[in-house]
Amino acid sequence: MNHKFKGNLSVDNISRLDQIFDSKNWPKKEPVPGSILPLYEKFCQLLSILSKNEQNLILTLTKDFLRCTLNDYLELLKNSLLKVNQTSIDNSEEIFVLPLVSPEDEQRGKFKSGYLLPYPAVNIVIPHLPTFNGKNIISLVHLSFLNHKYSNRNNALILFVDDFIGTGETAIKALTNFKKSYSIQSDSFVIVALVAQERGIVKISEHGHLAVAADIRKRGISDSRRITDKRNAFLLMDQIEKRLEVGNNFLGGYRKSEALVKMIRTPNNTFPVYWCLKSSNNKPWPAPFPRTGT
Repeated sequence: MNHKFKGNLSVDNISRLDQIFDSKNWPKKEPVPGSILPLYEKFCQLLSILSKNEQNLILTLTKDFLRCTLNDYLELLKNSLLKVNQTSIDNSEEIFVLPLVSPEDEQRGKFKSGYLLPYPAVNIVIPHLPTFNGKNIISLVHLSFLNHKYSNRNNALILFVDDFIGTGETAIKALTNFKKSYSIQSDSFVIVALVAQERGIVKISEHGHLAVAADIRKRGISDSRRITDKRNAFLLMDQIEKRLEVGNNFLGGYRKSEALVKMIRTPNNTFPVYWCLKSSNNKPWPAPFPRTGT
């Protein structure tokens, strides 16, 4: 570890960080996008500017942190597709795989990570899943093709894929738009996510939609089994977040999602201590998982 961080970190906390990296097989020397420091050193830099109690909280939360690289995506995609109800598959004549994109993002032409998933789903993963044997699987990049090219479809299963579901808002907007503009009576549909917050899955279900995910995540503090004094944990996180340059909507993660997740891009549902790049005094913040690069 860089000597300039040693004075601010106890031997015990350095050991705890080492154990986290070892248990998760995180590469210590992997570069952090936009930084000259590798991942392990960036964590050390972050911890070194926190109080002892704040360090303890971040180390405790990081034990439950899920870091998914591009190499993990195919396995997650396989496990999420295996959760699609077999009856829905059997009753379908065609299966369409599309990215999950909200109408607003579609209009802005905003690139979403879900765009990466239909092609590997159809061409790499599904051919090796017996549950989909004998089915005609079609990947599409845009909903409009359903009506333009496949308007005569019957008993179609539409799979909307995304890498992460946080609050569920994007999914609900996308499905509302689909049902309003593109759906026909015989369509059925499922949202297939690699990773999802449990509350997002519940919210989607409350709107009458079905969503599955390979990994369903609890809230980092509210649902934690490691943290007994949750009130104090929130007070500590509030102390940290007051030093960050983030809007109120992102305190505790977007709409208080309390996520502990990094996908190809870190979701803003994750606690901003992990991804925010500026402090409130406009100085750099040592985020180990910034929302840039890979």
